[in-house]
Amino acid sequence: MRTLVLSVVLACGGPTAIPVTERVTVPTNMQDAGGDPPADAKKASMLSAKFKSGPGEFPIPADADDGTQMLGKDVTFQIPRARDAVHKELVDYIKTQGYTVESEQLYMGGYRMEISRRDGKTYSVSVTENEAASTLMTVTAK
Repeated sequence: MRTLVLSVVLACGGPTAIPVTERVTVPTNMQDAGGDPPADAKKASMLSAKFKSGPGEFPIPADADDGTQMLGKDVTFQIPRARDAVHKELVDYIKTQGYTVESEQLYMGGYRMEISRRDGKTYSVSVTENEAASTLMTVTAK
């Protein structure tokens, strides 16, 4: 019996691989079908949803409180997030909105910035650590 099974397997030769001889051509002149917007546009859209208008129309993080009027034109907002995260998000956003950071320094636990807008309006902005997970942002519209 074993010899019969062995002779059948040897006679049939077992399974064989079928070679692929068909070639597929991919067109290179495809036009954009209106899918996802570019990554920069997506990022700008996501960031704009995270901001609201503050003093002198300066963008304030959407999770900031309503602000407290200080001396002169200063308005201070409390934001329930860490200082560095707030600072990075703010700087990334304002650059997409036509603002320029004219000067910036890390001083006394916070970032001090002089910022200008395309139309010439200027702002002094301070992003300071309040607690480990809390930030104070003071904006002075000049």
